[in-house]
Amino acid sequence: MDPRSASPRGRFEPDGWAELHGCDVGAGVAGQRLLLELAKVGGVPAKAGRRTQHFWGGLEGQVIVVWPNGRFELRNLDLMSGDFALSRRRLG
Repeated sequence: MDPRSASPRGRFEPDGWAELHGCDVGAGVAGQRLLLELAKVGGVPAKAGRRTQHFWGGLEGQVIVVWPNGRFELRNLDLMSGDFALSRRRLG
């Protein structure tokens, strides 16, 4: 399905984001491309876990956040402490 067929643009608050839950959704080049396409179509940042996610909600472990302009951050989230480390890059 073409993600542009039901465009989410304009359905998000100006400071909103799209968050995809599921194991490995943001993993690899395919995950980065999916998030970049969603970010561009929705006009908001998109984020997803790159590894195993658990059922209790929220994202955990290594998470990728992609902005519509191609900038992205890799975040290592620790649910117990709330700490994270950032690595910023631009897709291209």
